[in-house]
Amino acid sequence: MNDLKTKYGLLQNVTNNPSVINEIFDYTQNKFKFEVAIRHKDSFPLPNEDYVDTWCHYQEMAKKSGLFETLKSCLVQFQFPIKKNSSQSHEYRAATLKGKSTNEMITATGLNLNDKDSLELQIYQSAAGKIPVLTVNNDEDFRDIVRALSYRNEPIPIPKSMGAAMVKGINNWNRIETLKNIWLASNPLGNWSKEFVENILPNKFQYQDRIIILSRKPYSGVPSHYFGNSLEEWTKYSIQIRLEHECAHFFTLRYYGHMANNMHDELIADYMGISKVLGKFNADWFLKFIGLEDYPKYRSGARLENYLGNPPVSKEGFNLLKTIVKRAAHNVAEYDEYLGPHQSTTDSTMRLMGLCSLDLLQISSEQGAEKLVSFYKNNARILSSNTPSYEE
Repeated sequence: MNDLKTKYGLLQNVTNNPSVINEIFDYTQNKFKFEVAIRHKDSFPLPNEDYVDTWCHYQEMAKKSGLFETLKSCLVQFQFPIKKNSSQSHEYRAATLKGKSTNEMITATGLNLNDKDSLELQIYQSAAGKIPVLTVNNDEDFRDIVRALSYRNEPIPIPKSMGAAMVKGINNWNRIETLKNIWLASNPLGNWSKEFVENILPNKFQYQDRIIILSRKPYSGVPSHYFGNSLEEWTKYSIQIRLEHECAHFFTLRYYGHMANNMHDELIADYMGISKVLGKFNADWFLKFIGLEDYPKYRSGARLENYLGNPPVSKEGFNLLKTIVKRAAHNVAEYDEYLGPHQSTTDSTMRLMGLCSLDLLQISSEQGAEKLVSFYKNNARILSSNTPSYEE
C-alpha cells in the first residue's frame, strides 16, 4: 500500500481525469511521520509543557479576581477589541510584538464580551499532557475569543459549523515578564534585552502557550433531534466530543509535529470524540457531522467544506473526496469494532496512532480496516515496553 502506483490505481478505479487524480493524491498524502515519533520514547500521558503551571496559577488568580479579569490582565490580546485592521496599529504591534504596557494606550479598550462571567477554565489531562481548556457559553463571545487569540483581534469570518479551536502559539507576555523578573533578580546589572534576543526569543516553549477553546453549541452545528437526544443531553455530548476532538489534534501536534485542516485529521479527531461519548465509533454520527448523511448528496454549510485544502479541491475532486471519506468512515468503524470496547487512555491512543499510520486513501481502500488493525498491533508492540497504562 505504500507503493505510489498502487495508490494511483485506487484513484484510477474511480476517475480517469489526471488532474483530479493528482489533486486528490496530494490531498490524501499522510503527514504523520511515525518513525519520527518513535524516537520520542515517551510514555502516556506525555510530560506537561512549560506553560501549564502558569495556567494553573491563572486558575488560582481567577478565584479572587474573576476569570475574565485574570485573563485580561495576563493576556495582552484580551486588552484590545475586535476591530478591522487592529493588528496593523502601532499600539497593537507594540503590545503584542514588543510587550509594551497598554496602560496608556488609547486603543486598548479591552475585549468586549456579552457573557464574560460564564467563562470556565479547566486544566485537562489528555494523553498529550495537560492543556488549558476555556469553555465559552455565548457563541459570539466564542468567535471573538478565537479572533483575539488566533487572528490578532481581526474580525475575520468564523464558520457557523465551528465550535472549537486549538490555539497553538499564543505569545504570552505575562510569562516573559516573569522570566525577566527572575533573570534580573540573579543578574541585577545584566542586559535583559540581549538575554531576551539570544536566549528567550529563539526558544518559543518559554513564552508561547497552547489552549483549547470550546463553545456550548451543538457539535458541528447539527441539532439534537438528528440523534434523538434532548437539548440538554446533546449539549453535554457536544462539549465532550469537542474536547476529545481537540485533544486528538493536540496529540498529533506534540507527538508527530503535525496538525492540519484536512479530512484525515478530522476523521481521527472525530473518532476520538465520538468514542469518548459512545464508547465506540459510530460512522453514521461522523457522516452527519460532516454533511454526508445522505451520501452522495452533501448538506451545504456542513463541516466538510471547511477542509478542502488551499487552494480547495475542484468540484470533481470534491465528489471523489466524498466517496473516499465515506468509505474511510465505515472502515474505521470496522477497525474499532474489531478492537472492541476502549480499555484505557493508552488503548485509545494506540487506536489514534493506528489511524495516523495510514493515509486517508489507504484507510478507504478495501483492505483499510485490516491494515489499521495491523498497524494498531504493531504500534502497541513497539511501545508496550515503555508505555504504562494511564487510566482516567
